[in-house]
Amino acid sequence: MAIPKVFVSSTCYDLQEERAQLERFISSYGFLPVLSEYSGVYYDVDEHTHAACIKEVEHCDLFVLIISGRYGGKLKEGSGQSITQAEYEKARSLDLPIFTFIKSDVSDAQLYFKENTRSQGPDFAQKIVYPSIQKQTDAIPIFNFIELVQRANTNNGTEKYSSFSDIESHLKKQWAGMMFKYLSDRKDRLKVDSIASSLISLTDTTEALRSLVGSLHDKEVGVNETKFLIDNTKISSRLRHFYNKLFVLMVDSCVDLSSPDSSNNFALFLDVFDFDQFLSIKPEDNLYDYLSHVEGLVIEIDVNMPDDEFSPIGGIGFSKFKVRKIITQNSWIQLEKLYVSYVYQSSDKLRVEAIQMVYEHINY
Repeated sequence: MAIPKVFVSSTCYDLQEERAQLERFISSYGFLPVLSEYSGVYYDVDEHTHAACIKEVEHCDLFVLIISGRYGGKLKEGSGQSITQAEYEKARSLDLPIFTFIKSDVSDAQLYFKENTRSQGPDFAQKIVYPSIQKQTDAIPIFNFIELVQRANTNNGTEKYSSFSDIESHLKKQWAGMMFKYLSDRKDRLKVDSIASSLISLTDTTEALRSLVGSLHDKEVGVNETKFLIDNTKISSRLRHFYNKLFVLMVDSCVDLSSPDSSNNFALFLDVFDFDQFLSIKPEDNLYDYLSHVEGLVIEIDVNMPDDEFSPIGGIGFSKFKVRKIITQNSWIQLEKLYVSYVYQSSDKLRVEAIQMVYEHINY
């Protein structure tokens, strides 16, 4: 069974206790903790350890960041950022859920720095000694790193902590919230699927569309999803209309002259029609080319259209039988319009669903 992997990013020497407790907490949660000191990172012999740590983030699902009073080593071949910051930037680029914790005294120091920068100017603020920062030369890079996290457009929540119990309590609530959101989103998706499935069987009348709009808004699915389903309902209806006409033509053409019993048409059709092959056919630029790929089907159409729209212009049938179902100019034009406007333009998913639905419900 696949389980979530949680990458823990922080400086190591000053946060050994927090990291050890996080390793135990994450394991007890049923997740897989990834920490370098617990052999959670694979160190490729052909790569620097910094690169290995950052690469390991790609294989994780959640990212826990802890910022304290040490900046840590700088990334080899980086632009001056710490290894921890480089790991964070990688997690952001992958859009991983990030849970950031800042040691309380460091968070207070950053706020004090920002306030003095605003009131007294940056030169003054940079001369202040911040006791929570181990090396004063690291103070500004640490504060800038915190600012980088907090100013991100999304995924920018931070939490102060004094002891590990603060981290544990916050993660429990956040991960419970993630599970709740997943279940809620899943419930909403099932609502949408249920509504769409119900309306697929309706025609695209104004009443059906009004029913769809009202149902979606009542269930708070949203305007965009409403428009999407309205469009798909209309397309699905037209697709079913096209394939119903086509199947009727093909079935009616299946006549065995040695036993011309019309009640056998559908049985004869099933004998010559390869449903799976038909499903696999991709739409061509025009209807004639599309139908020419149907195995065993013969289409005979006169390109010179007569003046009378109800005059025959050809026929359709399977090569096994000599009979061809007559197609009038009007019928062919209607089929072509439906094909060009909907079959050729639709997604494979909607097209396949329409074919399956018509094929299953057709009755002769």
